[in-house]
Amino acid sequence: MFLDLKYTLFIRLSDSGVVSMKDYLEFESARNKSNASLYVSIMKHAFGDRADILIGHHLCFEISGDLATENEIPSADTMMFDHNVMTSVFGDRAISIMQHLAAIPAESRDRVLEAYFDCLKAEMPTCLEI
Repeated sequence: MFLDLKYTLFIRLSDSGVVSMKDYLEFESARNKSNASLYVSIMKHAFGDRADILIGHHLCFEISGDLATENEIPSADTMMFDHNVMTSVFGDRAISIMQHLAAIPAESRDRVLEAYFDCLKAEMPTCLEI
C-alpha cells in the first residue's frame, strides 16, 4: 500500500511520545533559497563557469544553454555528498569534509560548507583541516 509520507512520517524520540514533524518540503525550499549563491558558486567550481544554474526546489543546471546537457541535483545534501562534485571542489580533503558534514544536523551544514568553501577561495588550505 502506498503511503503519503508527508502526512504519515513521525520521528520517535522515545517510547513516551513523538515530536512534531518538520515540513521537509518547506525546509528544503527555504534552505535552497537562502544558500543559493553558495550552491551556485560550488556548482560553477565543479562544472565550470559555462554552467547555467537555477536553484529552486532542486539544483538545476545545463552547460552553455545546451538543453542536451540539462540536469539536476535533487537536493543540497545530494550535492554535498556527491564524491565527484566535492572532489572537484575540495580535492583530497573532500572525504573528510563530507564526513564532517554528515556528522552535523542539516540545519548547520550550509554554514559549515560555506566556511570550508571560503577557506578554499581565500587559498588558506590550513583552515580546511578537520
